[in-house]
Amino acid sequence: MSDKNYNPNNNILFQEVLGLVESLIIAKTGKHLSNIELLVLRGSWKGHKYNQIAAEGGYTNEYIKNDIGPKLWKRLSLALNRKVNKNNFKAILEQHIYQAEKGKSIANKLLSKDNCIDKNNFIETAKPTYHNLPSRDYTKLVGYEAQAKRILELLSFEWAIPCVSIEGIGGAGKTTLALDIAYRCLKASNDIYLEIKSENNLPFFELIVFTSAKSHFFTARGVLPRLRREKTLVDIFTSIVRTISFYNSQTKSFEETYEQIYKWLANMRTLLIIDNLDTLEEQQQVLSFLYELPPTVKALITSREKTPFNTVALSSLTKTEALILIQQQADEKQIDLNLLQCVQLYQTTGGIPAAIIYAMSQLASGYTFDTVTSQLMPTQGDFCRFYFESSVQPLKGKPAHKFLMALSLFTKPASAEALKAVANVNNSLDAADGLAKLQQLSLINYRQGSYEMLHLTREYALSEMSSNPEFETSARNGWVNWYLNFVQQHGRKDWREWQDYQQLEGEWDNLTDVIEWCIANNRYDNACKLWQDMKCYTYSLAYRQNRLSYWDAPLLWLEWLSEAAVSRKDFATAAEMIGDRAWKLTLMGQTQHLALADDLFVKAWQLHQYLTLEMQVDLAIHIGVWHIQNQQFSQATHWLNQAQKLLDNSDNLDNIQIDSYIKTRLSLHILYYQGEIYYKTENYQESKILFKQIFTKAQSIGWRRASLLAKDFLADIAIQEGNLKQAQNYLVEVLQVAENNQDKCSRAYTKRSLARLERKLGNFNLAKLWVYEAMNDFETLGMKPEAREAQALLQAIES
Repeated sequence: MSDKNYNPNNNILFQEVLGLVESLIIAKTGKHLSNIELLVLRGSWKGHKYNQIAAEGGYTNEYIKNDIGPKLWKRLSLALNRKVNKNNFKAILEQHIYQAEKGKSIANKLLSKDNCIDKNNFIETAKPTYHNLPSRDYTKLVGYEAQAKRILELLSFEWAIPCVSIEGIGGAGKTTLALDIAYRCLKASNDIYLEIKSENNLPFFELIVFTSAKSHFFTARGVLPRLRREKTLVDIFTSIVRTISFYNSQTKSFEETYEQIYKWLANMRTLLIIDNLDTLEEQQQVLSFLYELPPTVKALITSREKTPFNTVALSSLTKTEALILIQQQADEKQIDLNLLQCVQLYQTTGGIPAAIIYAMSQLASGYTFDTVTSQLMPTQGDFCRFYFESSVQPLKGKPAHKFLMALSLFTKPASAEALKAVANVNNSLDAADGLAKLQQLSLINYRQGSYEMLHLTREYALSEMSSNPEFETSARNGWVNWYLNFVQQHGRKDWREWQDYQQLEGEWDNLTDVIEWCIANNRYDNACKLWQDMKCYTYSLAYRQNRLSYWDAPLLWLEWLSEAAVSRKDFATAAEMIGDRAWKLTLMGQTQHLALADDLFVKAWQLHQYLTLEMQVDLAIHIGVWHIQNQQFSQATHWLNQAQKLLDNSDNLDNIQIDSYIKTRLSLHILYYQGEIYYKTENYQESKILFKQIFTKAQSIGWRRASLLAKDFLADIAIQEGNLKQAQNYLVEVLQVAENNQDKCSRAYTKRSLARLERKLGNFNLAKLWVYEAMNDFETLGMKPEAREAQALLQAIES
């Protein structure tokens, strides 16, 4: 750098200034700048006034201007041996840095001419950061970038937080992330600054010490011992001394060693990494040491267990991150994997980085894909044992171990109440301690009132449970019984009316696992009871979700239940299940569904005498609707009349009584489909009479959904009769009610009616808009026949 080209405003960064000021003040006073002094120095360098600096840091203007500022300039004046104030400090420091750079340039030239020249005769250059970081075994960190950013923020000396803990399950990448952070800081420290996309500068350190209590490595070649391990506080001290290379600083006692270490650390910006805190032999001593660190030290800790420090948690990579890591490993190890195999590997590993890397190493060693994925499972390989056994072994025989095994039964998050019932841990204190211990070990996570675990943890826990057959039997029974009670409490609702199914919805995936396990294990009575209490929710799904996909599993359950009922000669249940299956297929409305429903309705009716009278009426109505779907209106009328006849005969049967409310509901149900037949055969006057009657009666008994559907038909009739204003009033109200109750099915019907209305009004663009929305809703709900009708309406509008 020459005087002619010197431009301090362009070439000098605040990072350089900070390094200079820190070294000058430490040399003079033996103390670092405080956080508030750093705030004043940075703000002044940027040209900010005291009131701006005070506002930025949350201090009063008087405190910064009259106290902190003057003290800082006084300290800097002593360090530079000249008068320094807020107005001239920038120019003085720029000149100081310039002179230092000029001196170094001259020294380098002289040294290049004569290697024997003593470097100490010239201006001292910045020393490289002392460190003992181990080599990295990866080319680039994949994932956890948000966590890395947060850690770097916390390691900045602008934060008063001394210790940061990276916590997570074994294999999640805690050590890898800690080393990546350390190497970023090392580069920033040695280069003075690191140009990165982020506006935030990386923290820099004069000393970086890595210690690890890890006893073994898990590699593709198996478990290897770690030759050097820092198990105690003295071991950590030894690593600090070796890193600084102060071999002549021997002390006779622990106290003297501690004082010497503290003195060194107090005069060096230090990053201390303590890997695997949970396996240290002297955890309490080390924690005490960490709590008493001088403000010049930042500690980065990794642990499977919860620590008392500020935490950045790792669970597993996202699907996208995991697939990137798999592809990276495949490229490096020259492994050919297709997308399906990559996704399968992600699902098998649960996105745990160590599991992915291990699997890819095995593939590179010549193992087949199927062999590698099966070896990751705990019953066939040692991966899970390495990462879980040391944590789980001390828990055996304790509530925590029971909770770990119990949670493996839940594929989705489980409540504490469910876990206590399944694990058979009734004491509240034992339960709290057990669940807390599992969280401390990062074996389970607590989110939004429920507990969950990662895929590989579940696999290991399932293998643990299979090794405890008595507990497994007890847990399975508790699992089934808990959900039997749950659905009895929150299910068995009127599926023809809007209901709150929030509880069932939240547990649906777990309920699915329970009923499928009961079916797989031939627990007929349990499966029947679960279905009878759950089926109301499956019809609610038809109002809001795609029935073609959401009913796949329920239809399979019904097939098994009906066959099992027939084989047990439980004809009442058989008729109920066969009829229920046929009704769902009818509502799905595809040709193949309707054909199968026809056969099932025949079988169900052959057993109808085993049903209650209410169920017989329902079955006859559903058969009538099947004929409406097939445009067979005379046969449909016959079955609706049959249903009404059964209902009327109930008055003449002394031993059979139907509740008056239920009887009214069944009657309105019959009238509804009779009104639909009149509408579809263009007998609008008779249809209107029936739907007005339905609306009035439904309103009187509080059947909201029935009154809404009746009003939608009345709107369609009004359109046909030219009463467009009345139709519009009906439809606006119906659409709002459907939206309020999240009834996508009714909403789709209403949008279709609005399309018909706008077509009549000549508003063809608006009509097309409504019909497109109706088609989209029908497709989303899997209502294919209705979607085709909407498509036909669109063609009519466009013609």
